[in-house]
Amino acid sequence: MTAHSVILGDWGGTRLRLWLRQGGATIAASEAPGLLVANESPEQILRHALGSLGVTAPLPIVLCGMAGAREGLAEAGYVPCPGNVDQWVGAAVETSLDGFPITILPGFSNRDGGGRPDVMRGEEAQVFGALTMRHAGANGPTEMVLPGTHSKWVRVEDCSISHFATCPTGELHASLLGSSLAPRERQTHSRSHADGFSTGVARAFDGVPLMASLFEARAARVLDHRDGDWSAGFLSGLLIGSEIAAMAPSCALNAVPLLVGSDDLVRRYRSAFAKYGLDCQTADGETCALIGLEIAYAQLG
Repeated sequence: MTAHSVILGDWGGTRLRLWLRQGGATIAASEAPGLLVANESPEQILRHALGSLGVTAPLPIVLCGMAGAREGLAEAGYVPCPGNVDQWVGAAVETSLDGFPITILPGFSNRDGGGRPDVMRGEEAQVFGALTMRHAGANGPTEMVLPGTHSKWVRVEDCSISHFATCPTGELHASLLGSSLAPRERQTHSRSHADGFSTGVARAFDGVPLMASLFEARAARVLDHRDGDWSAGFLSGLLIGSEIAAMAPSCALNAVPLLVGSDDLVRRYRSAFAKYGLDCQTADGETCALIGLEIAYAQLG
């Protein structure tokens, strides 16, 4: 490997992704269970992921996300909003594992007008990467939505993360699957699932409170002969639609949100936005995360 080789990593709650980068290109990539689902120590998780990359000689590693949590490799705190790239990189902490020098980037913290706390780890890399891709954020507010286990609604002003809010939509959906509302057996690309998703989104915009709408996932199987796929899709659409209905009014006037995430989630959110009568742009989450991590590595020198 050359002196310009580096291992970049996005360590989430459900999965760890590593990329061996050289000259701006990905040479190899690997995945491992995330910090919240693995039955191993953070050190063992990282060792296994590094082994899958086939790297033997120690290289610098730059990580964002759960690597810096209290239960991670080494605690890296939070940059309070508003915060920019310089503050993000400047608050990084250093550690090592088996001779690999490791830089762990911090997360971001925020409090709303009522003093309620919020935190994120990892999504900030996607935000800063998306800003670089889109050359946005310097001339007015930019709204970003990062769907996932914990969806983030982020406002960027003057290239700083000025505010964000978290909706645990994905976690709620995962928790409801396997309950009496929706059997866990499902095909997420079936026609029945898609029909349930569409119905769920529509229910979210009907104005009926979320808690009063959830049980339709079960009642429709009893009275309308729906199947488990329909129920799973319905819950997904209902939760995503409810998230958008609750959060979209707080977006800056005339702002077109940028959806940053995986293809499947972005497709679902974009469909729900369209049913709500809103336009949005899209960007690939992995690409944005890599760009954000590359920016951090370059500033680390």
